[in-house]
Amino acid sequence: MKRFSFSNLGIGVIAIGALAAILSYGVSQAEEGSNTQSGAAPKTHSAPTTTPTASGDTQTKTATLRDAPVQLPTPKTAPPVQANAGAPTQTGQPEYQLPEQSLHLPDGTVIGKDEAITWKHMHGGFWLMATENQSTAYVVGNHATVTSEETVDLPSGPAVFAIVERTPPAASGLQTVTQEYWLIQYKKDPRQSAPYLAFSISMKTDADPETAKRELLEVGNYWQIGPKS
Repeated sequence: MKRFSFSNLGIGVIAIGALAAILSYGVSQAEEGSNTQSGAAPKTHSAPTTTPTASGDTQTKTATLRDAPVQLPTPKTAPPVQANAGAPTQTGQPEYQLPEQSLHLPDGTVIGKDEAITWKHMHGGFWLMATENQSTAYVVGNHATVTSEETVDLPSGPAVFAIVERTPPAASGLQTVTQEYWLIQYKKDPRQSAPYLAFSISMKTDADPETAKRELLEVGNYWQIGPKS
């Protein structure tokens, strides 16, 4: 029969301890791999920061580095450009100013482009449009027939005097005919959005055509077209 030895017992205890350590390490590795596969958030590390208090002491705060917000620079935006007519452009030339038309009557009255015109038996107003060519029919618009036109000389330049008959749209069911008297001056458009600017005065009257023509030409003598004053 073999005799029991304490040295043999010590060796057995050491072997059991080593086996337990190996098993514990294997379980730990298995849990870490499981967390990674399941998408669990990895552990974060915190860095302590200190801030002074009113008494001069410091107070320790812990900030999570992974969750710290990223501060992006605020983009700068240019101020809106104010487009002022007549202001210098990048080339040093002033912007083009659309000419304005007005009447300067003998008594000193000035009738602006947005005002109604009343002269003796006539009443009407100013018109302005861009046009590809010097066409009276185009300038007077739809539902209008040019019955007469001629070129006249005015202080502001040559103009077209035209007599126009206008009818209501067919959908209105009306058959009335209105007679209109026009003065049209064409000016080159330096903006080149269209070759010409057509400045016009359109008037109506109950007077006979001869009187209407004479009175409209009187109005034309006071007609001015030029830069905005």
